[in-house]
Amino acid sequence: MKFFLLVLLLFPQNIIAQAPKRELRAAWIATVFNIDWPSSRGLSVNQQKKEMIEILDTLENLKFNAAILQVKPTSDAFYESKLSPWSYYLTGEQGKNPGYDPLKFFIEEAQKRAIETHIWVNPYRLLNGEGLEIISPKHIARKNPHWVIEYNGRYYFDPGNPEVQNYVTKEILEIVNNYDIDALHMDDYFYPYKSYKNGKLVHFDDDSSFKTYGKTFKSRDDWRRDNVNTFVEKLYKSITEASPHVQLGISPFGVWRNKSKDPRGSETDAGQTNYDDLYADVLLWIDKGWVHYILPQIYWHFDTKPAPYGVLVKWWSDAVKDKVNLFIGLGTYKLGEQNWPASHLKEQIDFARKDKHVDGVSFYSAKWIVQDTKGIIDYTKKEIFPYFALPPQNPRGGQKPFRVDNFILKGKTLTWENNDEKLAHYYTLYRFKKGEERDIDNPKNIMGIVSAYKKLSFTIPNPQENETYGIVTVSRAHKESGLFTLEDSEMIKSLETLDTLIKK
Repeated sequence: MKFFLLVLLLFPQNIIAQAPKRELRAAWIATVFNIDWPSSRGLSVNQQKKEMIEILDTLENLKFNAAILQVKPTSDAFYESKLSPWSYYLTGEQGKNPGYDPLKFFIEEAQKRAIETHIWVNPYRLLNGEGLEIISPKHIARKNPHWVIEYNGRYYFDPGNPEVQNYVTKEILEIVNNYDIDALHMDDYFYPYKSYKNGKLVHFDDDSSFKTYGKTFKSRDDWRRDNVNTFVEKLYKSITEASPHVQLGISPFGVWRNKSKDPRGSETDAGQTNYDDLYADVLLWIDKGWVHYILPQIYWHFDTKPAPYGVLVKWWSDAVKDKVNLFIGLGTYKLGEQNWPASHLKEQIDFARKDKHVDGVSFYSAKWIVQDTKGIIDYTKKEIFPYFALPPQNPRGGQKPFRVDNFILKGKTLTWENNDEKLAHYYTLYRFKKGEERDIDNPKNIMGIVSAYKKLSFTIPNPQENETYGIVTVSRAHKESGLFTLEDSEMIKSLETLDTLIKK
């Protein structure tokens, strides 16, 4: 018992919760309505690139390791596509070439910073309040008007039409096949959130599709859920076949179902839920393994009565139980819109870190960080992410990389050579006190992270005489090689010198 108490004193739980070596640290970069990027339609190529670099530099500086970029905010594209027109939110004219490939630029810049690229699409949203007149003349919706449903002033592709499901799947696979991404990401917009007018529910007019395709179902709700399930399953299988490493992640609304309607639901009183209103049966996707990660949007605090943060984190944790990775979506925008203190985010992250089934967090959205709302930049450096962290290992696996060659210290600069061109994706640099344990599982020992896409060198900040240094090669799946230290490198050189002398 005394030994156990001593362990608690030496390694308090709050230290472990505050500084894990592995956790996803992501931020959503929303392009719809130009929320995060680009800041307005019609900016020059240089202006757009400058803004993206500022976002990625900020995330890198704050030790984030992933970015979720929205590249299909409506049925358009922030990338070269043979299926979708260029986005209205780039130039102000749908179909107009912006003069460069924004997605390619984002990927290149993110990889230089060892930031994972999660590519976010909205599968069925055609227009988000704009008029039909902005649609490009070549848009597929003009050729197939029967695919389109107007709902409360907005336009959607019909999720119940198999032709639509097949087309959207092709759109997504075009990204997976043509771009070097880490994950394909979707949020909560499958069927639209329900709208009311004069106290009455506005009908989503999928009558024609239901009459054609829904005859075997007991209810329209069951049929709609089956449409979404069929799409998710097909997309998961298609992505898995198309790529050896790309993950499928979905970010659902924070409440699956209220317990008052289903004993499996959460102790919440949400007005709308995934299962009943968005027709997203997320529990089925988890149980079937049709996603690699779930990122529920829990944009409330602990004292939000209809949907308390702590209740929902625990519910999602119990629902997932390591069947898939679980990340928690945090409402960073409430720092500005609802005057939250930055401490709310730290309290939420600390709570999530103490749950063994939670693998990280994501901030919605990037602009509130870049604009330093409520001093969030300095607060994040000191209180939220004081140490580096690696993302969780990709569940799709991959081999362990080899260690580096020729790890050398000259002055304050460490250099090395890549010994694994195939698997090396980035390097983790460590500093240790001489004579002490070389613990690479303690994030306090991580000195820096260097992308394999950059020059293989690192300048040591504040070097001390009693320090030594080590390096680990990390694969794209975040698998690590063994530690390689300066002493290891010197020993190899000595052996090589000895071997040369013997041969002479």
